[in-house]
Amino acid sequence: MPLTYESTHDYYFKDASIYFCKEHNCLRITEGHQDTVLISGITEEKVDEFIKFYNKYVKKNENLENHNHSKDAVES
Repeated sequence: MPLTYESTHDYYFKDASIYFCKEHNCLRITEGHQDTVLISGITEEKVDEFIKFYNKYVKKNENLENHNHSKDAVES
């Protein structure tokens, strides 16, 4: 079994754009097409799975939080 390198890299993009290249199974995160992070080995299915769970859990929770903090919310 080959050795693997495990690490966490933290990058900050002020105004990031995200692109997926189906032909290369690559996710590109870039700011102004200058500073770029490429992540290879990501399939279209994994992107679809991410979007599904993002919409189900992250967006759903944001909608609940916004509803709970609205002016129309009734306090008990």
